[in-house]
Amino acid sequence: MTNDHERVGGPESSSDQRPWTWGAGRRLRRALLLAASLTLLALWGRGAAPFLAWELARDHGRCFAKGQLPAKIWTSEPTEVTAWFEAQGTRFPVIPSGARGLELVGGRYCSLGDRLAAHLYYSGERHHLSLYVISGPARFADSFEATSGGKTVRLLRTAGTTVALVAERAEDVEAFQNTFTTSIAQGSRNEPDPARY
Repeated sequence: MTNDHERVGGPESSSDQRPWTWGAGRRLRRALLLAASLTLLALWGRGAAPFLAWELARDHGRCFAKGQLPAKIWTSEPTEVTAWFEAQGTRFPVIPSGARGLELVGGRYCSLGDRLAAHLYYSGERHHLSLYVISGPARFADSFEATSGGKTVRLLRTAGTTVALVAERAEDVEAFQNTFTTSIAQGSRNEPDPARY
């Protein structure tokens, strides 16, 4: 005679002893494959120009929306701000003090997800422009332009660096790029030719 009380809490069948079933294993493998695919897509997307433009427009908007800019160095002198960034290991192109009524006010480093960018602030009476020197990969040809969040973003490759210009008005970006590229050209003429030494 069997006692029914002995079976309470015990295994009812041998299949109940397996914590893992074939269906659960397939679901887990699919979930892991999906997670790995999404991770790879996110990593690949980080260097994509449209994603980078979105990040930069968002950062520009956040910084200029504050009561006071979150600058770490306050100066209108390009050589001072360049020296500050270079002392911290960031190679910097020659930058202008201003263009089209926008004047340099300072800068800092901004975190853009997986990278840091040197961020310069230019400001006028009612307009603002950000110049970013971007570290890390950025996938685009010679230049890339987009509008994100009502801001014009232009990515450029110049003087061995990736630079971004962000402003509320496209004409400010255009004017600033013209001044910026002229500054770079003039700066490269003033540097000593290493082939001469």
